[in-house]
Amino acid sequence: TEAIRLGTEALKIEEKVLGKEHPDYATLLSNLALCNSDLGNYTEAIRLGTEALGIRERVFGSEHPDYATSLSNLAGYYSDLGDYTKAIRLETEASEIFERILGKEHPSYATSLGNLANYNSELGNYTEAIRLGTEALSIRERVSGKEHPDYASSLNALAGYYDYLGNYTEAILLGTEALEIREKVFGKEHPDYATSLNNLANCSAHLGNYSEAIRLGTEALNIRERVFGKEHPNYAMLLNNLANYYDYLGNYTEAIRLGTEASEIYERVLGKEHPDYALSLNTLSNCSYYIGNYSEAIRLETEALEIREKVFGNEHPDYATSLNNLVVYTFWSKQYEEAAQYSISATQVNGKIIRTTFADLTASERALFWDQYSDWYESSLPELAYYIQNDSLTATAYDGTLLSKGLLLNSETEMSKLLLESGDTAVVDKYYALQGNRAVLNKLYEKPIAERRMNTDSLESVIKAQEQELVRLSKVYGDYTKNLSIGWREVQARLGEKDAAVEFLSFGARNDSVMYVALTLTKEDDVPRLVPLFEEKELDSIAKSDYYTTNEISRFVWQPLEDVLRGKENIYFAPAGELHNIAVESVPCFEGEGLMSDRWSLYRLSSTRELALIKDRNELRSACVYGDLSYDMSLEDLVENGAQYAGINTKRGSDWEVANIADTLSLRGAIRKLPPLPGTKAEVESVGRSLRSQNISSALLTDTAGTEASFKALNGRRTSILHLATHGFYWTESEARRKGLDAMSLLSNDNNGAKYVEDKMLTRSGLFLAGADKAFDKSVKLPEGVDDGILTAKEISTLDLRGLDLVVLSACETGLGEIKGDGVFGLQRGFKKAGANTLVMSLWQVADKPTQELMSQFYQNLADGMTKYEAFRTAQGYLREKYPEPEYWAAFILLDAVD
Repeated sequence: TEAIRLGTEALKIEEKVLGKEHPDYATLLSNLALCNSDLGNYTEAIRLGTEALGIRERVFGSEHPDYATSLSNLAGYYSDLGDYTKAIRLETEASEIFERILGKEHPSYATSLGNLANYNSELGNYTEAIRLGTEALSIRERVSGKEHPDYASSLNALAGYYDYLGNYTEAILLGTEALEIREKVFGKEHPDYATSLNNLANCSAHLGNYSEAIRLGTEALNIRERVFGKEHPNYAMLLNNLANYYDYLGNYTEAIRLGTEASEIYERVLGKEHPDYALSLNTLSNCSYYIGNYSEAIRLETEALEIREKVFGNEHPDYATSLNNLVVYTFWSKQYEEAAQYSISATQVNGKIIRTTFADLTASERALFWDQYSDWYESSLPELAYYIQNDSLTATAYDGTLLSKGLLLNSETEMSKLLLESGDTAVVDKYYALQGNRAVLNKLYEKPIAERRMNTDSLESVIKAQEQELVRLSKVYGDYTKNLSIGWREVQARLGEKDAAVEFLSFGARNDSVMYVALTLTKEDDVPRLVPLFEEKELDSIAKSDYYTTNEISRFVWQPLEDVLRGKENIYFAPAGELHNIAVESVPCFEGEGLMSDRWSLYRLSSTRELALIKDRNELRSACVYGDLSYDMSLEDLVENGAQYAGINTKRGSDWEVANIADTLSLRGAIRKLPPLPGTKAEVESVGRSLRSQNISSALLTDTAGTEASFKALNGRRTSILHLATHGFYWTESEARRKGLDAMSLLSNDNNGAKYVEDKMLTRSGLFLAGADKAFDKSVKLPEGVDDGILTAKEISTLDLRGLDLVVLSACETGLGEIKGDGVFGLQRGFKKAGANTLVMSLWQVADKPTQELMSQFYQNLADGMTKYEAFRTAQGYLREKYPEPEYWAAFILLDAVD
């Protein structure tokens, strides 16, 4: 206020002495504009800033830094009014002038980049905001150093963008650094210090620490009040944030009081068409909903939706938030048709946001971002479709399922394929360098901190930069997210008259149970259909020993579908929840004799999206067959075998360090000695004969040859078939602890553990290869760089196994893993990430001799010209006749066997 008084007096003097066309007069106008902006008088700021811009253009022309500065200032004022598109246009022009005149290493250019980052963030373009903000941060570090307030501003802004993407850990790290700098430079009474406090409060709230959020937010509010007073938009923003924190804690009275005060300030200062006013309406609508006033919640959120659509359009995250809220409010007020329409719109907008944002994210960033949307697709949308009988909503639920099932896995595999098949050797080399560093990082995380030879944080930074570069490069060769757009009509187009597609879904029911439903699709359907099935507690009432001897499972899973599947022969189904762990294709039929696979041909798929992705049958050229392994081979042979494969993939990660899993994860003592599998000798010999009869080049790796080192040497070799007859394992976290693996770093929640949840889960499943006994012998210390014979799913996932059409895991429990909405996190995920197509896996411990006979028959059927599905089912039928007990033949399942 005092600045405006003094500046206005100076302006009058300048006008009298120098006139209105002098650059000093323009400077005073610009300063007054900034002061008005700081007070929230954005309209006046635009008037003054526009006048200053005109003078500078007339005096200096449009290629002058002062002209660019005026453009940049105006961009900020328009941003404050919510016109982010105009702000980006003006700031882009300013940044280009700064670059031409001052160069890319100038603070003004960095400031302009930072502003562009902010405006992109407001429009929901968070990845672009991070790119621009990171560039600005780097310039400011080089030019001003890490103790400068501009550097702190960049840190704080980046913290906000990462917060929006769901990467709260990174946001807190950056925000805390910014806070410390601002405290040193400005002290604790500066508005920028309050801004940092506010960012950290938001992160704390997102992590569920609402008490800390309230503490930080209140401190920030008090600072803002002392500096700006209560009639400022920034004060209102902090009030609104505090209202949200109290709302989360269930203190709705305080939340409504604070939210109402914020809303009234926004209305007076910014008017009713501003997105910040809409934000306050959104807060108040939430409070109204939680106290049961649904009509008021709907009124407020509808008004917020209309404002957001005017300002942002209908593809912005804030617009999606309003739609999602209206779904909830209308549903609970029993306005089901309105709830259905809002659900359809919300799903469409969410899908666009996910596809657009995914295109610029790394794998770990995609996982964090998906966390913000997964509940909608995996729980809310199926539940709404179940309770609201609406054809359009059912169709939307099917599309949502196609998007969400295997979303992260599909994105990662498509990205890898795009890069590796780009034809650009430099890009391919960069990809292998990234995978090599990931393998090294995996090894480091499996060691105690004291034994790590390099800093994991530094290596993670390198990996992140490598992956970000590859994400940018991938856009030259295509769109790796294109499969996320596949809808039910594309699936239907691939169905024949005798075919049906079934997507099983599970979601939380109102009575604290889990409900299962099926979405079905046939050639003649106008829209998909939804069929209720059962609650999980009904499955719990059946003894697992009765799954394959009674028709209880088929009564729950298949009988409700009898009418919609009548007249069909081929059923393509994608399981969900506990159905991943049950061979539902091999359970007794719900009527008459025989199995469900006798009634229909049942194809198990990762997602029925696979039907829309069917390619020509792969040419089978080469195979590797593992079996009859020497688990107790000598240490000398193990070292010699490792040396044999050293350097075999020089171009593709030969410097990968080997993870001695058992030694570092305290597996020793959990298993003393692996028993031999004599049946695997006849199995691999039979498999080899069958493959050779098809002129498929086959390598039999038996005895001491079938080591972990030999397996990793398959990296980039384009092997067509991989058969592994050995011991397998899968342990839940609790089982691993019971087995004495509580020292396993990837099981723990401390800082020694792997950073990402997927890594932890993929480490608890794997295969034992030749020499694995040495891992359990406490008297043996494996030399550095020698594999321990324990091949985990995580290690498999880092390999390039493209071209691998068929993987047969002839071992125990190879189909098990942690069940998430994105699929089963076990060996199948490891192989899928590596590039495998079809997998044969087991759901429980299997007997040696019957398994050998099943596999021999399966390959003989393939040699006779059968498809993979026909060969597998015929082999299972053969075994059923010889060994009627399901424990001998029902354990194995076939995944994604479509040609």
